[in-house]
Amino acid sequence: MEAIRNRRSVRSFTSQPVDPELVQSLLEAANMAPSSRNSQPWAFWTFMDASCIRTIGQEVKAWIFHVPPDEPFASPMRPVISAIDYEVFYGAPVLILVLARSTAQEARDACCLAAENLMLAARAAGLGSSWVGIATDWFSLPETKRKLAIPANYSVVVPLVVGYPDAWPTETDRRLPEVRWCTLANKPADA
Repeated sequence: MEAIRNRRSVRSFTSQPVDPELVQSLLEAANMAPSSRNSQPWAFWTFMDASCIRTIGQEVKAWIFHVPPDEPFASPMRPVISAIDYEVFYGAPVLILVLARSTAQEARDACCLAAENLMLAARAAGLGSSWVGIATDWFSLPETKRKLAIPANYSVVVPLVVGYPDAWPTETDRRLPEVRWCTLANKPADA
């Protein structure tokens, strides 16, 4: 429970490299995620070269600014990323793409579970992580898939970064979730 309670989205990393064996252990944790009928529909593309990650980030940023504002891919984050020093991947030393090897929704769902396992394992190992949703659509582009050798039938579900945090973000308050205890009649038990 400690890793769950203390996990935060880290958006500022040190330049300290992450041991490849540690990254491998995170991928093993991701692979232990539940999936429908134990289909394990995920694949992981892992980048650990800082210049490569920076180049991909620059391409994502340039693409965001070239998409017309009324297009579905247009990002409401444009004002945030317009800063000259904004790094899409926050200077993280590791970029991991969690890909679905199927177009089925259950495959995408399982990939999200795998990503969560990875992020919790990272936190337990003293590493920070963040899901970089702003980059997801760029990875769906046919030219991006060709460049990164992603098969056409695969889709990037979660681009996430991992590394040693500059500092741990402070705890944020959690809203109470809506919880209903239901009966077989599908009515709340307290109604």
